[in-house]
Amino acid sequence: MPDTILEEVSVLCTPEEDSELVEDFIIPAPAITNSAPATIYVSFSRSDPGQFDTTNFTNVLKFTSKEVDPDTGDPEEQGYDDEYEVDALSLSVGDYFIPTYIGNFQGTWDAVGAHNEVSSTFALSSMKSIQGNNRDDCANLD
Repeated sequence: MPDTILEEVSVLCTPEEDSELVEDFIIPAPAITNSAPATIYVSFSRSDPGQFDTTNFTNVLKFTSKEVDPDTGDPEEQGYDDEYEVDALSLSVGDYFIPTYIGNFQGTWDAVGAHNEVSSTFALSSMKSIQGNNRDDCANLD
C-alpha cells in the first residue's frame, strides 16, 4: 500500500485469562509506511516475581490509516481508525532467561567448588570392546 500511511500504531497484547502478567506500558510507533517500517514495544510484568507464567497472547494492531497525496507526498488531514489481528505470541519459561557469557570458564567452574561436583563411572557390561574388527561388529552394537 504505497499510497497509505499508518499513524499512532500500537499493538494490544492480551494474555490468556489464567495469566498473572500485568501490562506496564506500550510505546507506539508514530508512523509506518511501506518504505519505513517501525518498532512497537509492549511491556508486561509478573505480579508474582517468583512465578514464571507461560501463556499465549492474542495481538491486535491498532492504527489510524491515512491516504497519501501522490503529488505532494503529504498524508490527508483525517484518517480512519482501524485494527488488524496479527499472529499470536507464545511466552515460554526460556523467554525469561538471558544468556550469560563467561569469559573464563575454568575460573568459574573452579569457583563452584568440589562439593558441587558429581562424578560417576559407567560400564558397558555386555560389550567386550568398543572397537570392532569390521563393519558387522558395528551393526551388532544395537
